[in-house]
Amino acid sequence: MPRNPSAGRIHFAINCAAVSCPPLIPEAYDGRRLDGQLDARVHAFVGDPAQFEVDDSGARPEVRVNQVLDWFNVDFGGHDGVKSFLARYVSQEERQALERPGSRLSFIDYDWTLNDIPR
Repeated sequence: MPRNPSAGRIHFAINCAAVSCPPLIPEAYDGRRLDGQLDARVHAFVGDPAQFEVDDSGARPEVRVNQVLDWFNVDFGGHDGVKSFLARYVSQEERQALERPGSRLSFIDYDWTLNDIPR
């Protein structure tokens, strides 16, 4: 179990300018509002099918997430901790799939292509 399960939210805010990074927000992070800002970033992540997707069509649900959650799974208490963390931010249907015994976590390949803006 991580020291602070909420600390993993930082991975939904850090941007390295790659396509698979979370999008930049049009404001600075502010200590007085940081909890709300980080929660909003997690909600944006789970709402983006390029970052988070649940396939509940088989006997074992498959939850596909951005590969950064594999790289930093220890910040969530391991792979089961990733599922528990995400369950707090998703719809009831997705939560049931995440919590179903035997649900499988898989990782979407990270796209390091520069997230360039058209000029």
